[in-house]
Amino acid sequence: MPDIQITHNIRFLNIGADPKRPKPLWVGRRQWAACVKYKFVSAGQKPIYSDPLANLEVGDIIAAFSTGRGYVGIGRVRDKAAKIASFSFNGNVFNNDDFTIEQDYITGANVDNATVGGLPYLRKSIFCNCNNDNSDFAVKIEWLKTVDSKDAYWRSNFGLFANPSIQANLKEQSITISYLEDSFGVTFI
Repeated sequence: MPDIQITHNIRFLNIGADPKRPKPLWVGRRQWAACVKYKFVSAGQKPIYSDPLANLEVGDIIAAFSTGRGYVGIGRVRDKAAKIASFSFNGNVFNNDDFTIEQDYITGANVDNATVGGLPYLRKSIFCNCNNDNSDFAVKIEWLKTVDSKDAYWRSNFGLFANPSIQANLKEQSITISYLEDSFGVTFI
C-alpha cells in the first residue's frame, strides 16, 4: 500500500543527466547524486532550456526522469526557479568560500568536468554562464522518494511517458501515473 499521498499537479521533469549525449556537448553538468544531496533540479545554458522551470509552482510534484535510464525520484517543489548564482546548496550560496570557481567557468569559456571544491557531486560547469542570460536556473526540491540512477524505474513498450522536453504535465498520463505510484509507493490524488 502506498505510504505518501500527493495532491498537487504532477510534472514530468527531465533532470538533464543524459548519459548518451556525446562529449564535449555534455560535460557532466547535471548529476542526479548532486540533485538529491543538495535538493534541487536545474536546466539552462540557453533560455529555451531554463524557461520551462518557471512553469513549476511551489507545491507541484515532479517525477524526475533520467534520459536513457528512467524515473529516479518523486519530489515536491519548495521554491520558484532562481539563477544558479543565487541558489543555496544546503546553505552554500555561489559567493560562499566553499565555491572555488575560476572566471573562465563563470563566463562560459571553460566547461570541463572539474569538481567544485568542498561540495561533492557538483561540477564547476553548472556555473557556466552564471553571469548572463544563458545561466542555469535551479529549483529547490523536497525529495519524497529517490533511487540511484542505476535503479531507475522503466519498462519498455509499456506506454510510459518520456520526452526530451525539460518539463511537462502528466495530468493525462494515467499509465505513467499508475506506474509511478506502484514503483515509488506514493498515491497521486
